Amino acid sequence: MSNEMPAIRRAATMQQRVDAVQAALDERGMNASGSVAQLSQLAQEEWIPRNGARVVARAWTDPAYRQRLLADGRAAVMELGLSMPPHHRHLVVLENTPTVHNVICCTLCSCTAFTIIGLPPDWYKDLEYRSRVVRESRTVLTEMGLDLPTETEIRVWDTTAAAAASAYAGLARRETGRCRDARFADRRRSTIVGLTMDGIHDTGGRQGFGPVRFTPGAAAFHEPWEVRANSLYAFAVRLGIFNMDEYRHAIERMEPRHYLSASYYERSLTSLATLLIEKGVVSQEELERRAEGSFPLARPSATGRTNAVGRERFRSGDRVRVKAEHVPGHVRMPGYIRGKTGVVVSESPAYPFPDAHAHGVEAQDEPTYDVRFRSEDLWPHSADPALIHVAVFESYLEHAG
Repeated sequence: MSNEMPAIRRAATMQQRVDAVQAALDERGMNASGSVAQLSQLAQEEWIPRNGARVVARAWTDPAYRQRLLADGRAAVMELGLSMPPHHRHLVVLENTPTVHNVICCTLCSCTAFTIIGLPPDWYKDLEYRSRVVRESRTVLTEMGLDLPTETEIRVWDTTAAAAASAYAGLARRETGRCRDARFADRRRSTIVGLTMDGIHDTGGRQGFGPVRFTPGAAAFHEPWEVRANSLYAFAVRLGIFNMDEYRHAIERMEPRHYLSASYYERSLTSLATLLIEKGVVSQEELERRAEGSFPLARPSATGRTNAVGRERFRSGDRVRVKAEHVPGHVRMPGYIRGKTGVVVSESPAYPFPDAHAHGVEAQDEPTYDVRFRSEDLWPHSADPALIHVAVFESYLEHAG
C-alpha cells in the first residue's frame, strides 16, 4: 500500500476560471466574447444609478407623474425611455414620508432593479447588511449615517420571495438643501434556497455579523473579471441554458465554507459553471484543463416540489401564517418567517413557482402576497422596532384564523 498523500491541485484564479468558461462557449460557436462585450457595456454605461435619479427628479417636479409612478412603476419608468428585463414584470415604488422610512433588502441574495439604479454596490450584497437590516434596522441605518427621529416608522421590505418578476423601489422624500439617495431594489417573483431551507445563504436575522461596510457611491465592480463573470451568466440566461431559479439554486448549494469565503461574483461564476456542466454544455474536466487548476463547483441538487395541494387564496387584511415547512430543494421562503403570523397587505401577479421552476418540475404559476410582520413578533425582545414586509408565495401560506 502506498503511503503517498494525494496531490492537492491548485485552485485556478478567478481570471483563469472566467477565461475557461468564455473560451469553452466560444469554441461551441456561441459567440460568448461578443455578447460579453455588449453586456459589459450595458452594465457599466447604461444600467446606472443616474437612471433612478431621473425617475425621482421627475416625480419631485411632476405630481401627475408621481401618481403614475406609485400606481404602476414599470409603466412609469418606461415613459422615460427606461427598460426592464422580461422577468421584471412588476415595479412597486415605495414613497418615504416625514413619518415613514422604507428600507429595501434581499436577505437570500442581492436582487435589484439593475436597469433602473445600476448593479448593487458591495455593502448591499454583503452578509452584514443582508443578515442585520431586517432585525436591527434602526441600528444599521445609524451606522450608515442616517439618524431618523424616534417617532419615524421604519418599514423593511425583504424582496426575497419575489426576486424573479417584481421590483421594489424607494422614492426619496424631497428635502430643501439636500437630496437623499433613492434606493431601488428588485422584487421579482422567483425562488432562492438550497439543499435545505436554512442554507448558508439564508442570512436574514442571523446574529454575529459586524457593522455594514457602507461606502457612499461604492462601485459595483472592482476587477475586470467580475464584469465578465456577470455578463457571462446573463448571456447564458438569455440563451435559455438555465432560468433564474436554477441559477440562484446553484449558488445556494455551494459548499458552506466556499459560499462564505467567496465574493458575490465568484458565487455567480460558480453557479454558471455548475449549471453548464449539469446541462451538458461543457465538462468539469474541460474547464479545469482550460483554467489550469481546480474549478470549485456547487454540490448536487435535491429534488423540487410542485404547488401545495388545496392552496388558499388571500385578501388584503387577512391574518396568515407561514407554514412551518423544511424544504430539501429550492424555496423562496426566508427561514426567519417560518411558522410566524402576519397580515396580508397586497397581492402581486402570478409567476413561476420557484420550488418547481428550479428543478424542472411542472407547476402552476401563483401570486405572492406582501405580508407584514412586526419585528418584535419575529424576534421577541431582540429586535429594533420595525414593520417587516416579505413577499410570500401562495403555497407557503395558510389562514391564521
